[in-house]
Amino acid sequence: MNLKEAFRFQNKLQSMMTDAQSILGNNGNITKVQNTYLRHKVMAEAEDEVTMEAPSTEYSENITEMAEFLLFLLDEREKLSAAIHQAK
Repeated sequence: MNLKEAFRFQNKLQSMMTDAQSILGNNGNITKVQNTYLRHKVMAEAEDEVTMEAPSTEYSENITEMAEFLLFLLDEREKLSAAIHQAK
């Protein structure tokens, strides 16, 4: 691989890292919402209802894999940067 190809690959890695960071930075992908309905305030004998709403985005199920992929990309970019530095 020559330096021109290495820099192209480095740019592609950076683009993929930016996409992964934007997915991880979206609170809709990682935040669970808990709703508590205070029914006892209306009727003393009623119990409160608590519901948990999990994120329903396409990445919410695989957010751990996305973080692992980002770490993999960081490692690959570090190796590539070291190789480019050594080649110069």
